[in-house]
Amino acid sequence: MRKKTLIQWFLWFTCSFVYYGLTLNTGTLIPGGDLHINFMVSGLIEFPAYALTIIVLLFFGRRVPLSGMLFLTGVCYAIVACTPEDYATTLLVVASIGKFGVTAAFAVIYLYAAELFPTVLRQTGLGSSSMCARIGSVLAPPVGRQLGRVNRLIPIVIFAAVSLLGGIATLALPETRGGVLPDSVEEGEEFGKGQRICDCDMGSSKSRDDNRRARAGVDNIAYT
Repeated sequence: MRKKTLIQWFLWFTCSFVYYGLTLNTGTLIPGGDLHINFMVSGLIEFPAYALTIIVLLFFGRRVPLSGMLFLTGVCYAIVACTPEDYATTLLVVASIGKFGVTAAFAVIYLYAAELFPTVLRQTGLGSSSMCARIGSVLAPPVGRQLGRVNRLIPIVIFAAVSLLGGIATLALPETRGGVLPDSVEEGEEFGKGQRICDCDMGSSKSRDDNRRARAGVDNIAYT
């Protein structure tokens, strides 16, 4: 549980840090073009991000989409860092795709954390994870604005690197879709063992499938 908890804390920090860093510092990070248009596009991109998240959660689980969205954000902002400032439209499009990724990741993380922590620790786990997210949101403005005034590439590289690290860390967590959620700390320790990285449903793991049949009739099952 310690590994899972530490990764969750880092993921909540990452999502909040990158999300608010990109949202509150649009003018600094995306030079050229109109500040108001850039901010408007940054906001509008959240509508399709949340809509797509619903579909993705239903068919592809939690781990792979969360990791993929964080990788998408990291790659997009790595491209932004390598793109000259003269290409204002390209910067806006790629940055918006990156914002799309972290918005979707932020939506996934709430459900994922609630399913990952066992019942006896769920409230504490979500509360402590949310605290880590608040640390990220506090650090986002100074990193994006103040470091951006020194060199606009510094915060972009930081946001890209943190996102990529989050995407990698997510792969060390178990998939929760379709599984019987843990109630005790002991069950939380065993939760997800034997899974493969590519699994999008706990039913695809034979051991978990057997466990689901053994505990048929329980209500503590992940949303599918």
